[in-house]
Amino acid sequence: MVIKLKIDNPDMEKMLLKFIKNDKEITLDTFQNFLNIFNKTKKFNFNKKDPKKHSRKINYKVELDDDLSSVKPYSNIKDSAEYIHNLRRQN
Repeated sequence: MVIKLKIDNPDMEKMLLKFIKNDKEITLDTFQNFLNIFNKTKKFNFNKKDPKKHSRKINYKVELDDDLSSVKPYSNIKDSAEYIHNLRRQN
């Protein structure tokens, strides 16, 4: 059986050729070891942003009432344990 690989990453291709050397056949375990080694050696470089510089404050212009029943779901439930118990019994 022949498996063909298409590798778009030139670094990975070079490293795979070095890893295989002169062998014409490799096992799946060998290839998996190569992928593990490649992933460990390849690091992603990225700039970290300072949260203080890149954050902004959100100002809400909403008046809050004392009655939050429209916002809080299940506000009519007095005993949550009993409510869950009854729900489980129904299903």
